[in-house]
Amino acid sequence: MRRFLDVWRTGEALEGPEVIAVVRRFTLSCVEELLRRRGLAPDQLEPLRHRALEKYLVDADRVRYYSETPQVKADGFTIYFKAFGNGRFGPYERVMLWRAKGPVGMAIRIPLGAQGDGRYTIGPVYVGFLWWEADPGDEAPVCEVALREELDEQVHWYERAETGERGFLGHRFAAAEWPATEEALAERIVGLLEGGTTVLERLTAQKPGPLGSIHERLQRRGYRFSEEQVATFYGALKAKGFVILAGLSGTGKTKLAQEFAAAMGLGDHFLLEPVKPDWRDNTGLLGYWNPATNQYEATRFLRMLLAASEEYRGGQPPAAGESLEGYIRNRLKNVVLREQLERHRERLQEVAGWRGSWTDQQLRVLWLDRYNDIGFMQVGEDLDVGYDLLRRATDMLIDRRTPL
Repeated sequence: MRRFLDVWRTGEALEGPEVIAVVRRFTLSCVEELLRRRGLAPDQLEPLRHRALEKYLVDADRVRYYSETPQVKADGFTIYFKAFGNGRFGPYERVMLWRAKGPVGMAIRIPLGAQGDGRYTIGPVYVGFLWWEADPGDEAPVCEVALREELDEQVHWYERAETGERGFLGHRFAAAEWPATEEALAERIVGLLEGGTTVLERLTAQKPGPLGSIHERLQRRGYRFSEEQVATFYGALKAKGFVILAGLSGTGKTKLAQEFAAAMGLGDHFLLEPVKPDWRDNTGLLGYWNPATNQYEATRFLRMLLAASEEYRGGQPPAAGESLEGYIRNRLKNVVLREQLERHRERLQEVAGWRGSWTDQQLRVLWLDRYNDIGFMQVGEDLDVGYDLLRRATDMLIDRRTPL
């Protein structure tokens, strides 16, 4: 009998019935070892071996074509082996381990490259989560985080063009990159299957919705938040989006937010900004105008706020390295913003009888948001822009000869 590793590494092209016998023996051995580790006795594995391979063998090296999809129930899983029929060989081997509920299962997938004359070579081996009947949905980031934590290593998404599947999350092994034996490859695959099936069982057993998984994640990591606390925090975020957590130092306020972001696959939307002892105003968070460089010194926090605002409205966040001035200019090209600025101009003109001779007090009143609908200026007593500059800006805004 041909060994999987020999055919895989050499790139030898075999006829369809031969290549499926080689890859089926290998994938079947991986599944059998997984089930043995999960406590199944040898006699319980006999139906699996018969249904997946032995009933289709013509001789030791070939199988016959068949039209059904072999499936066996074992240890709470339904195990499917991809079939081919009508004399035409399917261009991949796929073994799936599926639970009764949920859109995702574990799989070993091995594409086969057609070389002509009904011959095929064995492609890379994919092991991981498979979305079969539907595209990855809301459960995808939860699955990614859970699988990464269970395996304690990075996992990767593979495109449909590469795997032929709606969604595949896990690992890829190429023949040219595998340095060890066939037994070591099987051991690696079984380890991944073990971790994946553990995650599947946990995800399908827990309560539906995101809160169960988040609360369980916090518990596993040693944080003792009650389900009520987790639900309250989640509800506050959904209702308002701006939440202040109060409490003693070391009680987990920061970790609660951080773990929420990670559990929902939003780690790139999380920014931890420690309060610095030299902060005396808001410039540490929001930046400041630097007259020496004639530029606005934007902070990480400000850039994240701008990016979040744009994403929320479906716009374009600031590009990496983009100056704040350039970003604002691009934003002003937006039709909605121009209409808003035009409305501000009109409201200012309604009270512009003093044009040309503004006093500081008049400017203060003029820029109060209850007059001109500029709701975020809030100049009032906290005005930190010089009145001369504000006076010139007001004249320019009111003067319709000045383009917006």
